Amino acid sequence: MNIDVRVAINVDQFLYQPITSNYPFVTGSSTNSNWIAIQSESGDFVSYNIQSNYIYNLNNTNYVVGKKILVKVEKDENNEIICDIPEIELYSFGKNEEEALKQLKLEIIDLFDDLISIPDNQLGASPVEWKKYLKEHIVKKQ
Repeated sequence: MNIDVRVAINVDQFLYQPITSNYPFVTGSSTNSNWIAIQSESGDFVSYNIQSNYIYNLNNTNYVVGKKILVKVEKDENNEIICDIPEIELYSFGKNEEEALKQLKLEIIDLFDDLISIPDNQLGASPVEWKKYLKEHIVKKQ
């Protein structure tokens, strides 16, 4: 079964892509959580819970988060937690949200350091946008 689902929700002013699926689906939301349920070929509905969280620090004294970073948090079908920052196409996995966020923070630092070390004219369009996003949110101490 091949399902193409891109969630159309607004989590704290954070807009994701429209939903597209060959199967019936329903969506809903509560205060800090949104969900989507997709009907499979067998007729069963599989639901996905999507929450938001913020990163306020990177747990590294060499970096300051000047503008909080919005993270999409969801649980996959294996009960593994996925933390995702779609603007920079960065994600991480963990057994729980704390572990996934810890790994995501390390990935953010690695991406930030890599991108600031390369001139914009040597980067593609997407990495230039990621670099811009990260520079708006993170400051590296000297």
